Amino acid sequence: MRRFGPTVLIPALLYGCTAEPASNTLNQVAGAGVVTSVLPDPNPGPPASPPKDETSLRTKLLDLVNAERAKVHADPLQSTDTLAQIADYHTSRMIDGNFFAHLDPYDRSTVSARAAKFDYPFRKIGEDLAAGQESPQQVLADWMASDGHRKVLLDTDYREAGIGVLDGGRYGRYWTLVLGTRANQ
Repeated sequence: MRRFGPTVLIPALLYGCTAEPASNTLNQVAGAGVVTSVLPDPNPGPPASPPKDETSLRTKLLDLVNAERAKVHADPLQSTDTLAQIADYHTSRMIDGNFFAHLDPYDRSTVSARAAKFDYPFRKIGEDLAAGQESPQQVLADWMASDGHRKVLLDTDYREAGIGVLDGGRYGRYWTLVLGTRANQ
């Protein structure tokens, strides 16, 4: 449990996980322009900002994920700038838009639509989200305790990853892990 404010306790948040084949992208991109009429209230906390130790947090989380993958004989994930940009983008949108979900309520985009927007040609794309955890160890422990998150992390089809970690908003720290396999891999 994480403490926010003087008397409120909330559990660290995990939001499902998603993995999408490339064949879903056209449908997602086509529907991405639809905007919902019910939007979240304005962000009640500070705006998105990188933590002082952002680089080490990203590196440590990727190292921990790869250590878990090694236990099941999955190849290590290679960090890519494009997937990190996708992860940063969505993490920032969640904080500043005051939502916590794979589906962006403002533009209705999913991870596959965001990958297309950032020109990442994929065969497979996936995303895990978390909020409230302070350390990479806490995030990984929570993801590994969740069947859906663990399945995405250990999926042997993934080759690359990008991590977004930003502070702000109602939960303090948000994490996004985007995993992908390029169309030509």
